[in-house]
Amino acid sequence: MNYAEELKRNPFSILKASPLDTAAQLNAKMNEALLFEESKEAEQAYLTLIHPQHRLEAEMGWFPGETDLAASLIAYTETSRIAPMPDIRTESTLGTVNAWKTVLEKWPAWEPRGAAALSVCLLSALKELSTEKVLEELNRDRAKSKFPEITQQETITHRLLSMQESILKRLTERTGEMSGEDSLAAMELLAGEYQGEGPLRKYYPLEELVQEHELKMQSEIDKVEAELYELLGNEDPEMITKIFNAQAKEFPKIMTALEAWGRLTRPLRMIRKAKGIKDQGTLDMERRVCVFMDCCYLLIRGIQKRQNITPGIMSYHREHHKELVRKVLEVFFDMEESKRQKYLDRLNTM
Repeated sequence: MNYAEELKRNPFSILKASPLDTAAQLNAKMNEALLFEESKEAEQAYLTLIHPQHRLEAEMGWFPGETDLAASLIAYTETSRIAPMPDIRTESTLGTVNAWKTVLEKWPAWEPRGAAALSVCLLSALKELSTEKVLEELNRDRAKSKFPEITQQETITHRLLSMQESILKRLTERTGEMSGEDSLAAMELLAGEYQGEGPLRKYYPLEELVQEHELKMQSEIDKVEAELYELLGNEDPEMITKIFNAQAKEFPKIMTALEAWGRLTRPLRMIRKAKGIKDQGTLDMERRVCVFMDCCYLLIRGIQKRQNITPGIMSYHREHHKELVRKVLEVFFDMEESKRQKYLDRLNTM
């Protein structure tokens, strides 16, 4: 069941009730619902809302202090056309999260920037949730509706953790509906939020979201890595020399595979760079690429020492090598600074 369905099946929604209604008012709304032959659902909703403990589940999926927001959200998700998003501004932190997660089911702009924007709004609201805030909001409503206050904080904490897990799972499912390229672009934007100075800087649910995406891409990453290792000669000097001598044929393949690997792994590597760590797979790939480049550079230096070498051949090898170095510096944005400087210096001196 998605969040829009959950909202419609919430006991408050079934009775068209508010968290501020007293038990007597809830009873009146149940009797009104019975007139329309909704007896089974209405009775169960009423019994849930008058039971202090069972009521909590309904409250966690609703909007503290609000009376009209749910109706506008339900109307928004039920329309078959692209409709303007309702005004979801609310003073409740819990209500804001429940509003954004409902919008998640209907969001029309499911392309990279739209997906990233919605994810940022939802996760920013989720980050604001705390046991203390939710307890205060729910007990404020319970005081007005004359229901017993909630005293066990650990119950709220547990439910908030479950909510966070559920939201991350649903976000992963929705981004999984996008094309591979669009999904990658969205993850890169979210990784940028993790790296940045905004409210989601180093917010671990963002990391989990990007990691889940990378797990789905792992078979494709493995395939590109295997292809790239072979194209680079697997660190065998004789193979690298053959590849170097056949650059017109092999060079475009290397560049394409290197770019594909960089694109597939970039979001999670951005997260890791922000954390100051590097995974072994990236270190291995960087080392193999650098071994290949360094061997090619030594071969070029050897050509330079020959007498009567055709200038065009020298220029051909030099320009191909420069193009490769520039691509490597672009792909390995997380390269150690001293190593990066080494290749920048090489570009300037070749």
